Amino acid sequence: MKRISTCLLTLLASLFGWAGNVEVDGIYYELNYPEKTASVTYNMVVSGNYETYSGDVVIPEKITYNGDEFVVTEIGPQAFLTSKNLTSVVIPETVTRIQANAFGRCTGLTSIDIPNSVKKFGGFVFSGCTKLKTVHLGNGIKELGGRIFQGCTKLESINLPEGLEAIDDFAFEVCRSLPSIEIPSTVSQIASGVFRACDALVTMRVSPDNPWFDSREDCNAIIKTATNELVAGCHTTVIPNTVTSIGEMAFKEIRGQGSLTIPGNVKSIGYSAFSQTTISDLTLCEGVKTIDNYAFYNNDAMISVSLPSTLTSIGEYGFDDCMHLNEVKAYMPEPFSLIGTVFGRNAGTCVLYVPQGTRDAYIECGWNENLFGGGIVEMDDETGISSAAGTDVLRSSVRKVIESNRVTIVTPDNRKYSTSGREIK
Repeated sequence: MKRISTCLLTLLASLFGWAGNVEVDGIYYELNYPEKTASVTYNMVVSGNYETYSGDVVIPEKITYNGDEFVVTEIGPQAFLTSKNLTSVVIPETVTRIQANAFGRCTGLTSIDIPNSVKKFGGFVFSGCTKLKTVHLGNGIKELGGRIFQGCTKLESINLPEGLEAIDDFAFEVCRSLPSIEIPSTVSQIASGVFRACDALVTMRVSPDNPWFDSREDCNAIIKTATNELVAGCHTTVIPNTVTSIGEMAFKEIRGQGSLTIPGNVKSIGYSAFSQTTISDLTLCEGVKTIDNYAFYNNDAMISVSLPSTLTSIGEYGFDDCMHLNEVKAYMPEPFSLIGTVFGRNAGTCVLYVPQGTRDAYIECGWNENLFGGGIVEMDDETGISSAAGTDVLRSSVRKVIESNRVTIVTPDNRKYSTSGREIK
């Protein structure tokens, strides 16, 4: 019966050009008969049986099946997926492609050496390999697929070889132990969110020979040379004066920042650029014009924000879910319309400070006490913080009120006022 099955498989293979899920020396393959090539796969006999391999696996360059020889040229989709007891893999020089999720969630894998023959990766190839520490990439790699190293939280060392051309979206997402990255001269495409939540990054450098990207002034960031857009940064980044925009998700979930000043040469801040970071005090210098959706969303450390007079818009959820935000200084002489979700959830006692004589205009444009539970206070031209209903207030007094989360303003003669200007007896 086994001989008949084998003959039938061979007949079908000759007719249709393939044979699926054959086993040779403990490794499963899909065979391409016309080209005499083999792709490593998993045991498909049992439905969903991805956890096929364990221990140390050595993939051969060639296999023989039913008298025919096949060259192993590919590691197929999900081939080693969730093989948590897999400890090492030797990949031969005949392999040219590693498909999507090939080693996904192989939580026992600590290192991998990719030969020079491999030209391309699919997405999610090593996603969730939580013990993977070191990766050596051969010099044949042209593209890193999306989320290829996503969730490799122990990754400490990886080389990006000369010849690499593209890094797809979220390639190193949540690689929380990666301390440094070097972008070679050949990389011309870097997608958004590539280094999202890479908390340990302190060094980001681009080869000085790269014509598309740079790390000018040793800024520890990746900048698109032609447009002066900062596309990726870390908590040690110093934004150069030549940068004109912050790209989407450039600093997303990079924790470790304290206070941050964004220089006025930066005109726009992109989608989710600083969301879920740890900025405590944010100052946007004169010159900044636009803030995109979710730019500073869910920042659990932010307590104060200073908005310049040049600002013309803040996108939806720009500062939403900043639960400790208790002070916003808005210097725009003519406020723009504010969407209610921009400052949706904050400390609840957040005070909005606005220029003299503009309080009513801000309220009409949606900057109201539904968003700023601490009230709206007009600022004095000299001190920067001033009066409620014309009562002069020392800056130090207001500071004390804010820090104690109270919603009253104390004047130098110890009179008390609500932030709307009503005297409290």
